[in-house]
Amino acid sequence: MSVRPDQPDETSSARPFVARPSVPTDWSLEGTERTASLIADIERLSRTARRIVSRGWETFTDRCDDTQYLAAKALVIDIATAVAELPESFRQQHPEVLWREIIGIRNRQAHTYRQISSEILWRTLS
Repeated sequence: MSVRPDQPDETSSARPFVARPSVPTDWSLEGTERTASLIADIERLSRTARRIVSRGWETFTDRCDDTQYLAAKALVIDIATAVAELPESFRQQHPEVLWREIIGIRNRQAHTYRQISSEILWRTLS
């Protein structure tokens, strides 16, 4: 008996894996529409980051299950990539946001993955 990938087998108590629909990036958008699309992406990713934080420090640093930590790294990289694509004029209109620091943490995570501590990543998310 074969099991479909979207159906759990009888011995599994886990929920079935269901891929989320991808969020298409419409590169044809320009100007304010593109900025609005990037902001919407940043907000969506930030909600996911808040869900990770809401699960607590113990879950985040669980040595037997690093999925929360790895998800957090990916979120920070994706958020910062979207930030880097925001127009400079938009970033200048919002000097209260630490744009360079957001992009900097992305670069550090992407290129020095072993040097990012759980504590730094946690503080970045929260």
